[in-house]
Amino acid sequence: MVPEVVGSIPTNHPNYKKMKIGDKIKFFLFNVEQEGIVYHIDEKEKTVSVECDGYNYPSIQTFKKLPKKRSDNPSHKSYVPPWYILK
Repeated sequence: MVPEVVGSIPTNHPNYKKMKIGDKIKFFLFNVEQEGIVYHIDEKEKTVSVECDGYNYPSIQTFKKLPKKRSDNPSHKSYVPPWYILK
């Protein structure tokens, strides 16, 4: 089964342990849903990297809901990352 979410995946993500390199997953790229292929899984950081349309999108995070405040985002870099998984 293909996970419906793409992005940086926290430890509590239900599909994290089921994902494998080569799986097709859906993720959001600048708020537009895309489908890509997992090419790297970072178990230490709990993220996946995805290739879509010839471009690589590294360290994709998964969110239950999009962060509204800077303090809600674990990376504290931006309000919403440019590519993410929304479950």
